Order: sequence, then C-alpha cells, then structure tokens
Amino acid sequence: MKFKNLIKFQMDASIRVDDFFQNNKFMSNCLIGDTKKIKIAELPNNLESVRKEILNKFFNEIIEVWYKNLGFEEFIKPKTAGFIPPIPPNTNQNDGIEALNIIRKESGWKKMNHISIVYFGKHLSVDHIINDEVSNINFQIKKDHVSQLIRCRFTEIMKNYRTLFSAMFYICDKDAYDNYHKCLIELFSSFVKSKQMLEYLYEALVTLNRSSIWSVNYFSKSNLQRVFDWVTGFLNLLENNDFSLKNIDHNEIKAVEQLLVIFKNIFHSFNTQISSDMKIYDTLCHKVDKFKNVQYYVNYFRNPENILINSYPENSMQIMLYACNFFDSFCENVSKSCYEDLGFEKLSHCKNKELDRKLL
Repeated sequence: MKFKNLIKFQMDASIRVDDFFQNNKFMSNCLIGDTKKIKIAELPNNLESVRKEILNKFFNEIIEVWYKNLGFEEFIKPKTAGFIPPIPPNTNQNDGIEALNIIRKESGWKKMNHISIVYFGKHLSVDHIINDEVSNINFQIKKDHVSQLIRCRFTEIMKNYRTLFSAMFYICDKDAYDNYHKCLIELFSSFVKSKQMLEYLYEALVTLNRSSIWSVNYFSKSNLQRVFDWVTGFLNLLENNDFSLKNIDHNEIKAVEQLLVIFKNIFHSFNTQISSDMKIYDTLCHKVDKFKNVQYYVNYFRNPENILINSYPENSMQIMLYACNFFDSFCENVSKSCYEDLGFEKLSHCKNKELDRKLL
C-alpha cells in the first residue's frame, strides 16, 4: 500500500512539475538557470534512448541489490549444492516435473472441484494444487499434493462403486427374490463392463508411480497403495473367473451361485478395507457433498419414473436393469474423467519406466 501511494505521489508530482515548466510564463530567470544545473536538463535530443538506458541501469541495480545480493536468486533457482532440495533415491525428478506440467493443464481436474485436500490443517483447492508451474523447487510438495488429491478422488470412486454394488445386491435380495439368479446374472454382466474403468484407474496409478509423482510410502497421506490394491483385486477377480456367463445356460443355477460365493468373498474384504479407510477420509480430504448411502440408491432405482419397459415383464427386473444402466454410466464417466480427461495417455515418456517393486 505504501508503495502504491508512493507511485501515485510520483505520478501526480511529475504531472504538476511538467505543467509548471510548460505553462508558467512568469517563472524567474534564476529558476530557469538553476534547472540547467540538473543533469536531466542537459540530456541530448535522443531523449527516449537515454531514458531507456537510465531505466535499465536503475532496474539492474535494483535486481543486483535487492534480489541477488539478498540471496533470492539462490533461494528460488539454487545452484549451490547445499541449497538444492534433496531428490529422494529412485526418483527421476525430470520425468515427474514434465509429467505434472502436462497433466495439470488438462480439463479433468475441474471435475474434482467438489474436493479439496487437508494438508497440515489447511484446505487446498484443486486450483491451488494445479495452477502453478512445476519446477525443481516445488516438485516434492506438488507431487504430494497431486497424489493426495488423486487418493481422495479415487477413494471416492471406489466408495461409490461399493455402494452401487451393495444397492444392486439389495435389489436382488429383496425386490427380485423370485428372479434372484436372473438378477445376479445382470449384476455380474455390469461387473464385467466395469473392467474398463478399473483398467483405466490401474493405468493412471501405474503411470503416477512410473513418472515419480507417486512414491510408495505406507504412512504418507499421499500414498495410493490402498486404492491400487482394491483396483488390482477386482481386476484379478475378473481375470480368473468368467463373470460374463457366456458359456453357461441362464438356467444353470449352480454356476451362478459359485460365482456369487467367489465375488462376495472379495467384496467382503474390499468392504472391510474401504470402511476402515473412510475413517480417516475426512482428515485427508474435504468433500462438499456427502456420500450417498445404499438406501438412497435403492429408493432412486425403485422410483417408477426411472423404470423403462424392456424385455423383462417383471417389475423387479426392470428396477434391476435401471440400476445396472446407472452403474454402467457411472463407470463410463469415471473412465473418461479420471483417465482421458486427466491426460494420462499423454505421458508416453513414462510408459516404459520401471514400476516400484512394492507394486509388482
């Protein structure tokens, strides 16, 4: 504020002095003689070039005295070894800086505006995290911020993934009890369709690790290990079992029930883990809107306005099909917003890098 006041005073004073010299016809000859003693009055005709020279000299002096001599150059762009932030082992910082500067400009971050991270007691918005250019100086803190934001968003996705599955199981148990196995076949069909979303989440996590943005540290708030385990767990489940049920007759109940046992074992473990993780969610993340529970989605799927006439005449199966369509759309939206729209496919320079051994 003082500096702005000084600038205003200088501008006002300059205008008044100029007006005085140009318009005052009664200025004493003595004063005119004194002005010739001032160096600026003796400037040659090419006043513009001289003015630039004087200003450049002035600015360079300011830079030397108030920037370099006070150590800001070494602070912001250090060259002395003792002032350069340490690079953790097994970290290719240049790859990480390049990767962050590519993905931070992508449109997908805007779809995370409902989330902020809690970092040392402060809420940091998405804009705060991604707006700044990433350099050697701020890389370590920026990679932690981005990893923690991704952890918040991907945990939110997996939490909703669990809730939607639980709601569909509830519909099969309660609404479609008379068509229980048909209902499960539709559920497993949607589970198979979710594979692409899981693969995109997996690729995003792997790319973050290979580009040195996410370093595996079990006790860090920015650690994505738990999300990685959930995603790979479901992908392994799909890889080792035929949930598409293409090779069995729809009336073959035994195969459906066997798959149900296998799925529920994995789902129960996932449910326990994510419930535990959600206990610390609020200490890592701030979410504007609250998570919707299972009953909310059950009621939403049962809403008569949402039920469409289809190949199943039974009302209960129409409810289930709407639930499956909703789940499929959720997975498609996640695939786009959390992989394509975040620019992970653009990080080709990181694709062949070595993955952390802890993730193999």
